[in-house]
Amino acid sequence: MQVTQDNQTILGGAVLQLAQRIDRLFSHWALGFGAEEQRCSPLVSVAQLHKLEYFKSFPHQAIFPVSLSPDNENLSAFAEDPVSSEGQLQLTKTSPIDHCLAPAACFPIYISMTGQKLPATSYVTLRSLCFRKEQSLKPLERQTTFTMREVVCIGAQDDVREFLDQFRRILEHFFAHWNLPVALERATDPFFNIATNRKYIMQKVAPLKHEMVFDGHLAIGSINFHQNSFGEVFDISYQGNPVFSGCVAFGIERWVFAFLDYFGPEPGDWPGFEELVAG
Repeated sequence: MQVTQDNQTILGGAVLQLAQRIDRLFSHWALGFGAEEQRCSPLVSVAQLHKLEYFKSFPHQAIFPVSLSPDNENLSAFAEDPVSSEGQLQLTKTSPIDHCLAPAACFPIYISMTGQKLPATSYVTLRSLCFRKEQSLKPLERQTTFTMREVVCIGAQDDVREFLDQFRRILEHFFAHWNLPVALERATDPFFNIATNRKYIMQKVAPLKHEMVFDGHLAIGSINFHQNSFGEVFDISYQGNPVFSGCVAFGIERWVFAFLDYFGPEPGDWPGFEELVAG
């Protein structure tokens, strides 16, 4: 593993293999629910995120892909002096921004189901690069760009609750088996202006989110019950009603950190949980 000057990480060798093994474990758990593997673009429609009030709730974390307005005069002005002495882009006029870099892996799943009437509860899993603006960076623990694996259940309320309960039991068994110091703790998302944000208030009132907290300080994943919010926003229905949904999210780099921190840097000391995913 290498750390760049801006505190991002480059995984290679045994550490990259560890990350791949961990993700195979997540995929194995997802397969147990019959989840369909999907791959999505890391670009998410600004208009669709706006429906979720994302920019009201997380303006401090949003990151956008920006391009220059394509007229020659504007491009020439930029090319004349593109970078400041501090190493920052000196942008001229930009094109309209209609996409956001994905802050979470699962948003494209709900968006892709807009207007659908589901015949049965659906299970989906995907891995995606995600992007969030962080005030401070720490390799593997807190990065602007990171990899998230999610397993999503969408459909009947009872199915979603059972999915989340089963996954909780799977995780508790795994952490206990390897004596990993991870606790499932009730949590809220890092909303902007929490005093007036209704979604923050809802999470405080009802236990909608639980985080997998390693060693008392680092959230390496989460279990999330969305109720029927995505079903209502994107008009996804099951048996005539807005679907319920829930997801289990894993930060792969943070899991790598937890393994390195707890088991040490030597590959021979890392747990061999391949038997859990064989077959």
